[in-house]
Amino acid sequence: MMEKPANSLVADIRSSIVLLGLSEIRPRYFAFITALALLVALLSTYSVGLLLPLVHGMINGSFDHVKTLPIFRFVAPHIPTLFATQASTFFTLVVALYVVTLLKNSLQYYAMLHAQVQARQATVVLRNKLFTTCMYIGKHFYDENKISLIHHMFIRIPILLEAQFRVFQRFVVQIILVSVYFMIMFFISWRLTLIVAIVFPVVALITNQIIVRIRVASKKTENASADMSGQLLNLLLCLPIVKGFSKETYEIDRFAAANEQEVSNTFYSKKLINLIGPIEDVGTTTAALLVAVGMTFLLHTSTVPSVSLLFIFFFLALQVLRSVGIFNTLRINIAGAEPVVEQIQALFTARAVDEIPSGEIEMPSLTTGIEFKNVSFAYPNKKEQVLRDVSFTIPKGKTIALVGPTGSGKSTITNMLLRLYDCPPKTIFIDGVDIRLFSLASVRNRISFVYQDSLLFNTTIRENTLYGTDGAVSDDAVETMMTKLCLTDVVADMKDGLETAVGDNSTRVSGGQKRLLSLVRALLREHEILIMDEATNSLDARTEQMVLDTVMEQSKEKTVLLVSHRLSTIKHADHIVYLDHGRIVEQGTYDELVEQQGVFYKQWLTK
Repeated sequence: MMEKPANSLVADIRSSIVLLGLSEIRPRYFAFITALALLVALLSTYSVGLLLPLVHGMINGSFDHVKTLPIFRFVAPHIPTLFATQASTFFTLVVALYVVTLLKNSLQYYAMLHAQVQARQATVVLRNKLFTTCMYIGKHFYDENKISLIHHMFIRIPILLEAQFRVFQRFVVQIILVSVYFMIMFFISWRLTLIVAIVFPVVALITNQIIVRIRVASKKTENASADMSGQLLNLLLCLPIVKGFSKETYEIDRFAAANEQEVSNTFYSKKLINLIGPIEDVGTTTAALLVAVGMTFLLHTSTVPSVSLLFIFFFLALQVLRSVGIFNTLRINIAGAEPVVEQIQALFTARAVDEIPSGEIEMPSLTTGIEFKNVSFAYPNKKEQVLRDVSFTIPKGKTIALVGPTGSGKSTITNMLLRLYDCPPKTIFIDGVDIRLFSLASVRNRISFVYQDSLLFNTTIRENTLYGTDGAVSDDAVETMMTKLCLTDVVADMKDGLETAVGDNSTRVSGGQKRLLSLVRALLREHEILIMDEATNSLDARTEQMVLDTVMEQSKEKTVLLVSHRLSTIKHADHIVYLDHGRIVEQGTYDELVEQQGVFYKQWLTK
């Protein structure tokens, strides 16, 4: 019962309208396309109007009636030579029919070209909207969803939009033409028209059942294609792991299975699509035979004015029945859009749910410090809290270290301070003001950070290190910071120096160099607060000490939040907060915690 609305023609049209609506197409475009469709239909009617006297004249051997037709009534008195003889009249009819056909097809070409232009513009608009959504959507969404699915969506959009615009243009033209043709056919013979009117929906009903299955198959194909693309992307990024564990054969077999599934789903969809053609042909042939029998009967009963009218009727009937195939093709094109439309809507819905609300106040310079007050936090759709009643302060100019077992909530606290996760109201305060009242940009512009993943873009070292500085940092400042972090020789040894691209997943730099480049980027940026989440991991003891000395030098009078598992790092902190299972177990200075000989002491100093 629940599947019927999704399998209807209304659902197909709704998917197309939603996709076009999301791309912000203006109503005047549809008005323009409709006007073009009316012109095409009018010229098609003119073609029939010219074909009728041509056939009639050829059958009866005389074209004398042509100059009295409405289409030539105003031309004949001014250019009588066009109708002076039977041959000239015949030639005039043929030329007129050719000109009308040429003009009609020129308009159709222009309409399709215009549709492509609109599809290009709509692709730009929709991709920009989606990318903007990706930029503002909360981190929760990326924690729970596949990045590869979003990537696949961006690839599919231009193909689907072009198909939808083409569908709309042809759909409007066909609706008008079928309506006009039915009226002409009804005028010629309502009895024969009734035969076509019965066969037309019967064929459409049969093919509709196949299209329903095509829609289901298309959704499976789209999902399988997205899964295979995601698997391929993930494998390429994790190739060193595959090779290191000698899992090449396993991954080859796994990819082959995914590839086979995707190709099989595509084949099944194509098989259903190819089945429609023969069904349409059988239906059209059946209708043509029925019309032919009816025409024979009408000729014998003399209820039709002329054979030429029957010829025109037969021609129009075939055009109408041919429209069944066109409508089916259009529906198949629309059906392919539904899975992507659902994904796009899910992304926009997720933004509405997960977007971090931005306040209206600009965050001023830090004067007193940051306070976490009874902070409790749970991830969406999960009952277990990762933070429970956490309270501590970070005074301005001080360094606070967060320590504790993996999963104790340390990174969650840093994400909340960066406003990547939304905190409950009145739980995090900056200079006594709820952080939620400040605009996101003003808060983040006061903070620099180094995450444990040390993410770098696949661009040059220069661009990576200057990211977030808005061009306010000179090359001398970059080189000075490189020198302090012992990166000058490393960069000098690279072929293109600062212009060297780091590669996908930073494959052209080592783990330690990647960490140091992330630190350069953070320290070059103007900031009042520095977050270092496992920033010294993968560094040897000497390099770690050099980094910490540089950080302390660069962050004088700055407020620093350290997250680390290394005792050598946290010893530099003014205050240490020990977390376990989302609760603060102990906090104090290093000396105080050592003197207490509690959990911190047992964890770090008794092993």
